[in-house]
Amino acid sequence: EPLAGFTKPHALVETLMTGEPIVNFMSKATDIATKLKICEVCCDMLLQMVFTHNFVHGDLHPGNLLVDMKGGPNGAPRVVILDCGIVTEIQPKDHRGFVDVCLALLHFDGWKAGELMTEQTDKPEDSLDMTKFCEGIQGIVEKASKEQYFEHIGEYVSQICNLSCTHRVRLVAEYLNIALAVKVCEGISLSLNPELELAQVAIPVLKTSALRYSSLDQKLDMAKLAAKALVGKGEETVNDVRSAAEEKRRAVELKAQRARERAEAFSKEAKAKMGRS
Repeated sequence: EPLAGFTKPHALVETLMTGEPIVNFMSKATDIATKLKICEVCCDMLLQMVFTHNFVHGDLHPGNLLVDMKGGPNGAPRVVILDCGIVTEIQPKDHRGFVDVCLALLHFDGWKAGELMTEQTDKPEDSLDMTKFCEGIQGIVEKASKEQYFEHIGEYVSQICNLSCTHRVRLVAEYLNIALAVKVCEGISLSLNPELELAQVAIPVLKTSALRYSSLDQKLDMAKLAAKALVGKGEETVNDVRSAAEEKRRAVELKAQRARERAEAFSKEAKAKMGRS
């Protein structure tokens, strides 16, 4: 963390973090149990950064990762990230789209992923370009279903960029930055645990993130309904006031009419008496 009082416009002084370079744990000398623990922490760190906190380190590589073997909760390993001056953050609207795109890809629904990608930006003018782009994404996904998805993520990113250029579909640039961060961290995790299936680990986190957005939607809908009800109640109150005022006006008019009738009757009676006199 930046140290207050020491950080200046041209100098950033941060807290000293202790730990060993993560590459020291990738050798055969490290026991399997330790590797698996570090791998679990590393994966969780990445997934939480990308899908929960939407705040991703923009220069992830082994040199920026230290391991503090007892720095985590209950003495568990902790991964320390250095050099956090470059970060990638997606706008909330785009981040939700990113979560949906990833879920579609991990469920091998490339067509839906392609449609979701185009929803985040301006759609191509030619509907044929839109169709071809989605077909291309579906082709990448079908290929990925037959091989280690994350082993070829760099190739997939390149193919998606080519599809974007060919069919004039503008992509959210931050998506690609995050994809590369995922690739780096996934490569580190695989070095620690060659049997790792990051997709299976990622899906629950993605679903949790998607549910969080759904929950926000529900709260927003409830707020809208409450506001509508409040407006309705306000209109109802105004109508009640108007009705009460109208009733009072009618009562006053009725009272005035009865007074006039009594006055007319009294006048007629007085004239009659004068006539008899």
